[in-house]
Amino acid sequence: SLGYLGGKYGSMGEQVLGLEVVLPDGNIVTTRAVEKASTGPRLHRLFVGAEGCFGIVTRATLRLFPLPQERILQGWEFPGFAPGFTAVNALFQVGLRPGLLEYSDERPTLDVVPPATLFMSYEGPRRVAQAEAEEATSICTSYGGTALPLAEVSTFWEERHASGDAYAAARTEGTPWRRYVQRAPLDYLHVALPPSAVVTYRQYCLELLARAGLEALETGLWGHAGLFNLVFTGPDGAALAAMQPRLLQRCHELQGSMEYCHGVGVRLAPLMAREHGSGLAVLRRLKQCLDPDNLLNPGKLDLGNPAS
Repeated sequence: SLGYLGGKYGSMGEQVLGLEVVLPDGNIVTTRAVEKASTGPRLHRLFVGAEGCFGIVTRATLRLFPLPQERILQGWEFPGFAPGFTAVNALFQVGLRPGLLEYSDERPTLDVVPPATLFMSYEGPRRVAQAEAEEATSICTSYGGTALPLAEVSTFWEERHASGDAYAAARTEGTPWRRYVQRAPLDYLHVALPPSAVVTYRQYCLELLARAGLEALETGLWGHAGLFNLVFTGPDGAALAAMQPRLLQRCHELQGSMEYCHGVGVRLAPLMAREHGSGLAVLRRLKQCLDPDNLLNPGKLDLGNPAS
């Protein structure tokens, strides 16, 4: 899980200090909820992101952050993805960590370079947030960014959960989500890449989609210069499903990870061997040790058959 303020505060899993976990044999593991310990590997990290395959979390101690004294919102438009990406990369290279960072363009093609939009927040102690926002302004301006009206940025901030709220309302009313939203088939990727590979990977995606007669609806970044997103559409779900492993294979070739947000589940499980190499055998041995009867979420993460 990675929320809108993940750029500064990190993912949900990174806020976990300690856990209580029930193992498949009924034993309970409780880890020390402290910032740092040097008594071997931090055991709670074994269960964070394991999708319930190693144990069932029954209690978690989480890190909390104070409400910021100041939150400064910014919005920028760049003439294309590449110059805006260079600006984002420059922000991180000088040590800035925006709370909110959402960067995207809509319907890019090999021939059409649409403008790209960057939304950011700088927050914390008032003077620190102000200094960071001033530095961000200098960087974005130097890379060709044009400041967006504050009203537009504030609207984005206030409405950022609109789609999720609509989904929740539809479920509460008993309306099937597919009937609630009438749209063409679409698919998405959330991959983690070395920032130096992002522009290359994005170009590859656009080329591969064009050859297959598919369309990119959006490309962008979320929280960090290396967390790349792609939403694409086509005539039917089968074409989209066939495209995804081809795109993810290229991500692996560029030393990236195939998912940074939503997890692997069953859908991406066939790509776990490519993702982890010989490390998958280690994960399978852990699964076999902790859950020899394969009771917990069999099939997820491709851990259910250690002999395969």
